[in-house]
Amino acid sequence: MRYWLVKHDKESIKSRPGSIWREIEGCSRVPPNYRQVKIGDQFILYAYKTSEHMDSEPCQEIYGFYEVTREFEEEDLEEGRHWTIKGNPLPEHKQGWVPIQDLTQFFEKKKFNQQAVIELTRVEFERFLRRHEESLP
Repeated sequence: MRYWLVKHDKESIKSRPGSIWREIEGCSRVPPNYRQVKIGDQFILYAYKTSEHMDSEPCQEIYGFYEVTREFEEEDLEEGRHWTIKGNPLPEHKQGWVPIQDLTQFFEKKKFNQQAVIELTRVEFERFLRRHEESLP
C-alpha cells in the first residue's frame, strides 16, 4: 500500500469529494503519479488557497482521508473529459476542514510541492491523520 497527499483547490474538493481529478482539455499528458495510484492505496485531500480567496479563508486545509476504490481512467462529465481516480472515506476517520499552517512539518524530507499528487511515507500519512483527528470536535 502507498500513501498520497492530493492537492486541489477547496471548490474542487467540495464539488467532487473523494476524487483525484484533472481536466484533460489543455493538458498534454497524464499528470505525474496518477498512474502509480492503485486500489487499496490511501490518500489525503488537501486544499490550497487560490488567489481569489487570499483574505477570506485559511491558507491550507486538510479535508479527509480516503482509500482508492477505482484507479486512473478517463471519464466524461458534464463539464468535459477528466482523468479521475476515486476513493471512499476511511470509515474510522471523520471528514472535516482542518487548517494547516506549514505542510513541511509533516514531511520526513523535502517534497516536490508543485505536483498535485505527492507520495508520502506511512509515518508522514499518520502525522497528518493525528493532526486532523486532534483538531476535529
